[in-house]
Amino acid sequence: MICPHCGYDNVSGSKFCYRCGKPLPAETDQSGQPAGAEQPYQPEGPQTMYQPPQGQSSVPQPPANKISPLVPVLISVAGLLLVLVVVLSALLVTGHKKSAGAGHSFSTIDQLLEKSDKENGSKAGLLTDEDSDSVMVSQPFIDGSDSAADKGPEDDSDKKDEQEMEKAPESVQLSCGAQILKDADSADLSQYSVGDLNGIEQCPDLSSLIIKQGSLTDLGPLSKLTHLRNLVLNNVPVSDLDALTGLSSLTTLDIHDTQLSADAVKRFTDTRPDVQISGYTAFSYTVVIKDTSWDQAEAECEAAGGHLASIRSQDELNLIIDGISRAQDQSGVVLHYVWLGASSSSGSWQWVDGTPWTQLDGWYPGEPSGHDVDGTVEDKLCLWNIDDYGWTLNDQRNDLTGFNQVAGHMAYVLEKEELTGIKPQ
Repeated sequence: MICPHCGYDNVSGSKFCYRCGKPLPAETDQSGQPAGAEQPYQPEGPQTMYQPPQGQSSVPQPPANKISPLVPVLISVAGLLLVLVVVLSALLVTGHKKSAGAGHSFSTIDQLLEKSDKENGSKAGLLTDEDSDSVMVSQPFIDGSDSAADKGPEDDSDKKDEQEMEKAPESVQLSCGAQILKDADSADLSQYSVGDLNGIEQCPDLSSLIIKQGSLTDLGPLSKLTHLRNLVLNNVPVSDLDALTGLSSLTTLDIHDTQLSADAVKRFTDTRPDVQISGYTAFSYTVVIKDTSWDQAEAECEAAGGHLASIRSQDELNLIIDGISRAQDQSGVVLHYVWLGASSSSGSWQWVDGTPWTQLDGWYPGEPSGHDVDGTVEDKLCLWNIDDYGWTLNDQRNDLTGFNQVAGHMAYVLEKEELTGIKPQ
């Protein structure tokens, strides 16, 4: 029977609609009379009471293939609720990230909470308009990537790490392997063999420096250390102290085992008498113009408290040659033969004062020969100047005084160790 209210096709004979529950009109036959009013239904054959199959209700049921229209509606509602739950969860996570410093330009979850809190004005950072339902933000949100106010703990930590890196002390590494902090006020290089000081000028605050070994000869980089007060130079072959004369802060200079010439030390002390110098052995050189044998010259030097001059470096050799030239100019004597303090009589060259032998440049071509043209042994060292070669090293026999061409053109160099303050002769 079709329900006139909802159109549902009900089982014939039903009094109420299975879908909407409203009463159904009585069934009629072809005459328009209610079915069974005048012609009651009489089934054919023997009749028995209807018994529903086992497990089924005797109450009439709608057909199995009929699905209630409410089911799709309920499914749609459930789907919408699920989507709403997912969206709210995402918004909650977004709002939490923003409060932790994510720095987004908006916060949906905060806007939702503002509506419930606006009446009591408990929401920090918001102003409520009493005449309207709108909520005014007291300060616009700014993207956190450009705003220091929105940066969270992670940003602060990164900033702290950057500051610590900026404050990390810088250092300078010298060629000897030593590292010196740029802002250090002292440096001890005793354990390093120092060959040069290139780069040390990057440590302008150094006030104390110790160097005790190496092949250091150039003190030039120290001229930049304007705060240097105390300097120790031990066992390094520096030849002069000229680079230190401009250091106005320098007060003490220790040069133990540094064999500077007396002239080099005198030149410094004349310029900087205010600097206290200690621990050095300086040498003075005196050119004695006299015709004498090598043995006699050494004896006279020993009697004067010294020896015939020993040569420790090429610079020292050049210094002695300069002294000989000055002696010639002052005396007017032309010198050709000048004795020095080395002998090879034992089979090898040795300095008479025990100074280790140093191989020198500047020998006359073909020398040392070990003997003269007449076969006489030549085992004494001298400087001679007989032709265009200038002053050169040569070995000679012990005594040249018997040669007329030599007489009046001979000299020897007296070397004496001098202490601080003793002027060279």
